[in-house]
Amino acid sequence: MKRIALSLFLGCLWVLGNGSFSQAEEFLGLPLVAEGEIILKTDSRLEMLVPLPHDNIVRFYKGFLEGEEDIQYRDWADATYMEDNRNRPWHSITVSKAPENGMTKVVIVKTTVGWLVSALMIRYAAVFVILLILYLGMTFSGVIISRMVKKRETRKNPA
Repeated sequence: MKRIALSLFLGCLWVLGNGSFSQAEEFLGLPLVAEGEIILKTDSRLEMLVPLPHDNIVRFYKGFLEGEEDIQYRDWADATYMEDNRNRPWHSITVSKAPENGMTKVVIVKTTVGWLVSALMIRYAAVFVILLILYLGMTFSGVIISRMVKKRETRKNPA
């Protein structure tokens, strides 16, 4: 009798802990809004239309991401953009503000190697632009200072 009770108990735990009954669909580790209709799904991008207002969807994802570090939120005129600045599988969530056929568009994009390389190249180029500006400023100030010193020396020694 104890074996049967133990088997039933373990079976119930397995069913409840399995996740197939209790978890919603997800993409790249992010939950999807249950009422959403997927219009495009590839390995690196998911687009869906959700019959909820923009603010509810943003609240849903902010609630899921609450307590996570390095998440950047941008509130643009036409969309809300949530960007990951760590090494999560997803790169950004974009929730549009303008409804399409009464539905809100949500786009989830995967972090790609191309994006990472382009971000590094922009930073690399920016360092050299800053160094060039500093070099030009120092050269310009050096020319001005050397001319001022020459004028002062010629005034002191008019020979």
